[in-house]
Amino acid sequence: GHNWEGGVEATWEAVKEGADGKLQLDDILESQRRRKRKVEDLGSVKRGLMRYVYIVLDSSAKMTETDFRKNRFETSVDWLRQFCKDFHDSNPISYLGLIVLRNGRAEKPFELTGATERLSDYLARHERNTSGEVSLQNALELAIKGLKGLPSHATREVLLLLGSLTTCDPGNIFETIENAVAAKVRVNIIGLAAQVRICQIIAEKTGGTYVVPLDEDHFFELIADASRAPPMREESNIAAVRMGFPVRIAASAPTPCICHPGRLNTTGFLCPQCGSRVCDLPAECRVCGLLLASSPHLARSRQHLALPRPFVATALPSSPLCVCCSSPMAPAMQCPSCHKSVCTICDAYIHETLQTCPGCLP
Repeated sequence: GHNWEGGVEATWEAVKEGADGKLQLDDILESQRRRKRKVEDLGSVKRGLMRYVYIVLDSSAKMTETDFRKNRFETSVDWLRQFCKDFHDSNPISYLGLIVLRNGRAEKPFELTGATERLSDYLARHERNTSGEVSLQNALELAIKGLKGLPSHATREVLLLLGSLTTCDPGNIFETIENAVAAKVRVNIIGLAAQVRICQIIAEKTGGTYVVPLDEDHFFELIADASRAPPMREESNIAAVRMGFPVRIAASAPTPCICHPGRLNTTGFLCPQCGSRVCDLPAECRVCGLLLASSPHLARSRQHLALPRPFVATALPSSPLCVCCSSPMAPAMQCPSCHKSVCTICDAYIHETLQTCPGCLP
């Protein structure tokens, strides 16, 4: 049978009754759900506030094969829509774009944008056509063309979801790989079939990663991990960035914006430098080139860069209640900074969603 079938057999056996009479997940299942959580202290790693990422989606005939509950393509689209949401939450002043591979060609249906919810809606409505083969060289060439002229203080990345075992290229792909290295483009690849040597070479040369998921849960964890900002390169040019904080306006009559000339809106944001109107934030003013954002965007970016350190299992304290939810703890997870203990559920919530230890707050 398929690998995913093992995840739905006798799942009720993982549920047990706790000492307080509440249902709890088995410790093994709980640890498997969080198996990709980082256990090392990453506090000294430099990460960038701004990212430019192209999602490269394999839309070849191989994506119709069924390795998960749905076929590879449907599963990829579902998780990419969640990735768009997580990416915006973790990187509010970063940009996403989309490149599609089919029939030996690379197409760019969606340019880099800070409005990631629009990309998510596009994936839900449009991308359902799979045919032909893929060309990794064409994908890299198109991504490099869109990334090489971007500011050096931001990371330039490609997230490739590949279900094919072959690539049909028009030229020497190794020259294209060297061009990606020269343009400082990091390529991360998630393979949905067996490992392919050329993908390993691309990831190693560009400083990215190449992983084949074991099952659908592992696939989701890889997608979620890609939403977090990677470490900055040692040679990265870190400098002050000019940024404007526009004021939101509401016009009495619909007017066009500089980002969508054919669209009329009554609301938008005025660039504080040239007075042009944009409809979404973050954005780059197409008139003066000023980066436009809001103060909450910067605050959220800073929060996701300074994550709480991993909690460690410890003996139950004299008061065996979680300091967050007041539930009994078994086991107790202790913050290494404030030394307060929480239950495993709150531990997961703090690291995966809240991103802040409540006990460390002043």
